[in-house]
Amino acid sequence: MASCEVQFATKKSGYKRKALPQPVRFEVWVRSGGRCAIRNRYLLDGALADKTIRLGELAHIVGQQNTAGSPRGQNDLVERDTADNVMLVCADEHDEIDAPENLDVFTVEKLLALKHAHEDRIKHVTGIAPDRTTTVLRMIGQVRGQQVELNAHGLRGQITPGRGPRIHERTRYRGRHYVEVWIVKDGKVVASDHHDVVIR
Repeated sequence: MASCEVQFATKKSGYKRKALPQPVRFEVWVRSGGRCAIRNRYLLDGALADKTIRLGELAHIVGQQNTAGSPRGQNDLVERDTADNVMLVCADEHDEIDAPENLDVFTVEKLLALKHAHEDRIKHVTGIAPDRTTTVLRMIGQVRGQQVELNAHGLRGQITPGRGPRIHERTRYRGRHYVEVWIVKDGKVVASDHHDVVIR
């Protein structure tokens, strides 16, 4: 029995993809808010050189070619180089979602759901008027393994009008932190999110 090996269109395979039209690239970056649609990482901010640099990659959901060698490419979709079929991701995520052994996990449906959820959130958040204020009702969390509860008077760096997107404060706890936030209503979690936060 003869055997054959399918070469998948990944960066490492050397398979050449056709360049996306510039208007499509622009639209995907804008829809995604310059953030990875999977990890929400900001993809224009280099952590090492402190310079603006494009770290994101544009990944096809349905592969660019209708072939076995193009991840998720064997599909009836006709127009593939459109903003609806492309998502902005980190380089590592691009490799992972296109890896042959992961195609059963990162299906077209799964990637479309991730893309739409992220882009809908970006559109909602960026549509909030600047005169809107944030009110902290109750905050519970753990600091060094100890559960604490904070009220609005005990918080530092709360969001207020005119402070801009960055808040600078001194801290002894430098490094990478993982922050999870839950919104609880009537004893049920109605929304949650998480972020990687680097304190320099």
